[in-house]
Amino acid sequence: MATTYNAVNFFTGDGTTKVFSFSFPYLSKDHVKVTQAGTALVQGTDFSITDEQVTLTSAPATSAVIKIYRETPTSRVITWSDGNYLLASNLTTDQLQTLYILQEQQDLAKLNNIADNGDGYFYAVNKQIKNVADPTADQDVVTKKYMETASDG
Repeated sequence: MATTYNAVNFFTGDGTTKVFSFSFPYLSKDHVKVTQAGTALVQGTDFSITDEQVTLTSAPATSAVIKIYRETPTSRVITWSDGNYLLASNLTTDQLQTLYILQEQQDLAKLNNIADNGDGYFYAVNKQIKNVADPTADQDVVTKKYMETASDG
């Protein structure tokens, strides 16, 4: 399953590596988040950021999953008011904030929902599929309960 993400990078710990490079831009270091084995890490305590690199204070255990992602706030980064000058840098920041929020929503959909990745298959991303109706056609999906009932357990 080939999935691309706009603002999420995954790594696997090896017990020694503490520096991980990520491949997405951000407006503020506060927007870059890190989890290790599903636990949120704290910037300044558990990790630091330099450009597009995260340095953890301690190396993750072997096979621990490290997730580095961007979480852009939906509250305005730039505040506009009448009579102020329109600066190109403010317009760019405002536009990038909107773009980043959209990219992050796409990532959430890819990571958390059934999706067709363009290869003709739907992926349930290791989640159960609920509320499926009983089959009526030869190629319909069959639920566990329907199968047990049809075959008498």
